[in-house]
Amino acid sequence: SNSFLADGIANVPFMRALGITVAIGCDGASSNNDQDMIKAMKICALMHKVNTLNASILTAEDVLEMITVDGAKALLMEAQIGSIEIGKRADLTVVDLEKPHLTPCPRPISNLVYSANGSDVVFTIVDGQILMDNRIVTTLNESEILQKAEEITSDLIVKSDLGDLVRLGNFQLS
Repeated sequence: SNSFLADGIANVPFMRALGITVAIGCDGASSNNDQDMIKAMKICALMHKVNTLNASILTAEDVLEMITVDGAKALLMEAQIGSIEIGKRADLTVVDLEKPHLTPCPRPISNLVYSANGSDVVFTIVDGQILMDNRIVTTLNESEILQKAEEITSDLIVKSDLGDLVRLGNFQLS
């Protein structure tokens, strides 16, 4: 979101060094034109490497922790989610790492963060319920939801008279 809107870079390495819990999340397609959490990990890691000119400032393991354990802490739910442990909710995501863009795979976490994308997710379980099986959403009608989202968005653009702003992509409000 900050990159998309040119709002600057949060000093995540400094905040983490101070012991501040920093989590990565997606707050909707309108913020960064994407909702791919795997891509968000890559952008976070790379942005801070470039910003600090330090290739080891945030590792793949750091950003994976930021979307799992630290995400749970930020939501005050670390006792229920964020890691795979007895007594916690069964929240799992399975990523197919046997793809040309993920091969070879000497460091699976690094490949996940730097080379994978959301379309590589094949299976998800949330609180023990299978939500995606072999890339098919099992609990919702995905095509209906996508169509409804397009309709609502079009209606909002028309009603707000922001068509030119959206078409031009100029979000500088002067």
